[in-house]
Amino acid sequence: MRLPKWAIPLPAIILSFFPISAKAEPIQGLNAVGYSVSAIPPIQSDTEYPTCGSELENNINRNFNGEPFQQCPVDMFMIHYTGFITIPENNTIQFMIAADDGGVIGIGNTEFGTWDDKNCSWSEQTTAEFPADTYALDGWFYEAGGETCFMLAWNINDAGWEIVPDDAFTTNGVVSSTTTTSTTSSSTSSTTTTTSTTTSTTTPSTTTISTTTTSTSTLVPTPTTTSTQSSSTTTLPIGTTTTSEPTQTIIATTTTTTSTSPATTTTTTEAPYTPPQTSTTSLAPVVVEPPPTVYEPVVLPTISTEPQNTQPTETETTTLVTLPEGIETTVVLPTIEVGQVETEPETVVVIIPSDENTLPDVKDNEPITTAILDSILEDTFTTDAEITVEEVGTVLDTLLGAELTDTQFDNVLEAVFTEDVSADVFTEALTTMLNADITNEQLTAVLDSAFSEDTSAENMVSALSSIFDGPLSFSDLDEVMDAVFDEDISVADTMTVLDDLLETNLSQTETEAIFDSVFDGDLSDAETIDLIVDVLKDGLTADNLGAALGAVFDEEVSTEVLIETFTAVLGNELNKESLGVIVDVLESDSITEEQVSQVVTLVIEQEGGIPTDQATELATSEKVLESIDGSQATEVFDAVVASEVSSEDGLAISEAVQDAPKEVKEAFEKELNVFEGVFDVYVPMGSRVPVGDRRTLVVVGALLSMLPLPNLTKLT
Repeated sequence: MRLPKWAIPLPAIILSFFPISAKAEPIQGLNAVGYSVSAIPPIQSDTEYPTCGSELENNINRNFNGEPFQQCPVDMFMIHYTGFITIPENNTIQFMIAADDGGVIGIGNTEFGTWDDKNCSWSEQTTAEFPADTYALDGWFYEAGGETCFMLAWNINDAGWEIVPDDAFTTNGVVSSTTTTSTTSSSTSSTTTTTSTTTSTTTPSTTTISTTTTSTSTLVPTPTTTSTQSSSTTTLPIGTTTTSEPTQTIIATTTTTTSTSPATTTTTTEAPYTPPQTSTTSLAPVVVEPPPTVYEPVVLPTISTEPQNTQPTETETTTLVTLPEGIETTVVLPTIEVGQVETEPETVVVIIPSDENTLPDVKDNEPITTAILDSILEDTFTTDAEITVEEVGTVLDTLLGAELTDTQFDNVLEAVFTEDVSADVFTEALTTMLNADITNEQLTAVLDSAFSEDTSAENMVSALSSIFDGPLSFSDLDEVMDAVFDEDISVADTMTVLDDLLETNLSQTETEAIFDSVFDGDLSDAETIDLIVDVLKDGLTADNLGAALGAVFDEEVSTEVLIETFTAVLGNELNKESLGVIVDVLESDSITEEQVSQVVTLVIEQEGGIPTDQATELATSEKVLESIDGSQATEVFDAVVASEVSSEDGLAISEAVQDAPKEVKEAFEKELNVFEGVFDVYVPMGSRVPVGDRRTLVVVGALLSMLPLPNLTKLT
């Protein structure tokens, strides 16, 4: 049997007269959905980018360093937070968020935060009022690259800032029933959204319900009614005749009014509110004293349904009233005149350090709130902060005197040692921290942060020059040098820093610490050669030469490093002290006899031959004479001028040659006059008598030969 067309929607029409209720208990936390983004700053949209996971967050207090959000990348991602926040009774309450990079949060109709790249820093504080209630929360966060953070804090009744606790958040919330009335006409349109107090009388009981509603009426286009009065917000319990009094809480705005009418349908739905996928902003109610005029009550048409007991509930949602076809209804609402609403100008809280640089709420050896700390850091170390270098030291002294957590200490370092910090501020900050009473772990953190790969050579030199003038212990000095010349610093920057430092008045201890850190075991041969050649290019004092060569040859090196280093050394003018340094290096355990022989060849093959002073110095070394062959020994001893050899050097040469190989001794005795008088302790080959004793015997023999022989004839 074919049903008539009017009977097809009949079941739906009948069912629409019965309310459908849905109820869910609030779930603690916030819904969070991640997106992989392709633009910075990204568009705040749930459809623009592909998702990379979702989860239930218990609060807004997280960084994603080393802990990516679900399947999202470590950089170039965005997270959308939705849910509700319950605000307790308060006289005053402020919110602010910290984000790295961009972060904004909307609570009700108040949005705050910034949508741009930055380090982890706090936003300006909110100034709007938030009466105790549950508000929809809509938050967005994105990370472009580097470190991350996203935190929401509140300050209730000026009791101090704290992270909003977990129990303040729910994924679903209770919203008041709202009814929206929308009509269209050719006249200038207006909408008045009101908070009404409605007394509803029903059978068999009477219930008083106070709720915020928005009413929507749909009428057919033919019977059009034009109205220029402001529309009113009312509450319509199903199956009752309702009288609505004029309201007291209103907001004046503009809209358009339209009338249509399909079949009669009355629906009441009770369900938990689901936040929309796109963020919206509504105006906050403004309380205005009602005008003294008394209005007649508005009588709305009676809609007959089965009587229903209506209990006040916080989960009642939108009520849609649809009038039956063919019924023309005109609702005449009283005109409500709204005077100009005066609004208080927004107050922006700006913390400016006083001339005396007094830091509020910071006491020695007592904790400090993160909010206060971040405000101080922002006012002191931002690029446009007007603060002197001396005040930087004062601020850091005060902060380091407080009981900082590890995270707060890291926040101080991150704020101070930025890439664009000036050399003066960098130096003052570093020296202040090194002179403070900090732990070894904090000292390491300071040095790692200060001497990072982003630190300029200018800042390094400025800070090190100041550090060398301060009371650093030897162990601290070594740690500082290791932090400066670590794997992050380039060879070019190392050269720049070394060149500048060597022009300052360094102590021997400081010089040795610098070279030891520069020429550590992590350098390649090429890097070592580049650095030592650069260091030696303008010549060094004997002490600095010893420190540099000692650092390079503190362990075995390749032949290439050896040759290039001593070629650079021999390219400079060398005095006796510097020659002594060279011989001392050759005698070290890290240099083999073969390498010593190679260095001697470099000396011999210099343009113009081996200088006398260099030959004499080489001849004093037992290891040198043990390492060279006969031809090399001949070249060395040939360059020695015996008459110019000091008694001290003569003694050293004699002792060195005594234990040398035979071919070296032969070259010595051949090229030098061993009876010159400076080699007296030397025992020539084939003799057991030292040269000095033998020379004495020769003299005595000569004298005896000059005496007359005795007259032996008289004895006969």
